[in-house]
Amino acid sequence: MMTRIASELNRGLLDLFYPPVCGACGGQADSADRLICDSCWETITGFSDPYCLTCKNFLSPGVKCTICRGGSVPVFSLGYYEDKLESVIYDLKFAGLKPLAVPIGRKLADMIDRCGYRDRIDFIVPIPIHHSRLQMRGFNQADEIAKSIGNELRISVLSETLRVRRKKRQQARLNAAERERNMHDALGPGRSQNSLKGASILIVDDVTTTGATILEARRVLKKELGAKKIFAAVAATAL
Repeated sequence: MMTRIASELNRGLLDLFYPPVCGACGGQADSADRLICDSCWETITGFSDPYCLTCKNFLSPGVKCTICRGGSVPVFSLGYYEDKLESVIYDLKFAGLKPLAVPIGRKLADMIDRCGYRDRIDFIVPIPIHHSRLQMRGFNQADEIAKSIGNELRISVLSETLRVRRKKRQQARLNAAERERNMHDALGPGRSQNSLKGASILIVDDVTTTGATILEARRVLKKELGAKKIFAAVAATAL
């Protein structure tokens, strides 16, 4: 009891002399575990509906893409990878601010629930990262976002369903054709023992551009693990 009181007192003193700073605007954050202020969160969501991964057209809730039909993957995204959203994701990935994954996941969960997809998802599967990057960063940002979504929607997160078969070049440095070649056969089944036969899966990643990573994950989940339907959720969509 005394230890907890002392810990809260120390944290209060730290917040008094070194108040947490919002990573998006530089002002004071609402709390040390959020690291971003309410006003910035209010302006961060740019998309209200999922979009088709292939043609990028926005989809009405529960409606398949009329252009891509069976090849469509509905993607839930908070907005474009720019301005404040870009700052938040950068701080999450490269500044080690892991708590930022929690509000990102909550916002995505709210969007998924509002659009009527909550009951259509059986499991959540995050995109894995190579063990060297995991060791360097200390956590997988996609896994942390996935756990936040899972907590909000009460859906199990299967963190070891996918694995990285080979170390790939960073997608952000490649053009569209190079991204597709870079991801070819880059992912494979992981150590998870859960059966995905006939299941509907929500793939989670931090940022998507061409969709090559999501498509490679879909290939493994459907062709090698037997999943039936695939959805995706990302913090941001890069232009």
